[in-house]
Amino acid sequence: MKNKDIKKVMVIDDTSSITEALGKWLKIGGVQDVVLFDNPLEAIEEIKKNGAPDFIVTDYNMPEMNGVEFLDKISQKHDINAVIMTAYPSEVKFSTKQVYEVIEKKLGFMQVIVQKINGN
Repeated sequence: MKNKDIKKVMVIDDTSSITEALGKWLKIGGVQDVVLFDNPLEAIEEIKKNGAPDFIVTDYNMPEMNGVEFLDKISQKHDINAVIMTAYPSEVKFSTKQVYEVIEKKLGFMQVIVQKINGN
């Protein structure tokens, strides 16, 4: 059963091959609008201009800021639904503000993200 409220998904990962592949998975999975960023600062600017997407998928380990810092910054002004993806889930440190689901980057992780967004 598809989550009909999720029409726009933003993917942020500093590895462009991951953002591109996940973007394709999301479109195949029925997401109407997928926006991809390899830099969280650019994603923040997009959100400032056009508002927050319905769902955010962000990498945890990125050069400019980590995924939790990114989501904390966005959540100051927007209600967001999000997951954090990482190859090292034990390294994820949450602030006291919000806890997000962490999905390990391993075989099949993109399908898990699509299922999460689709409400499966």
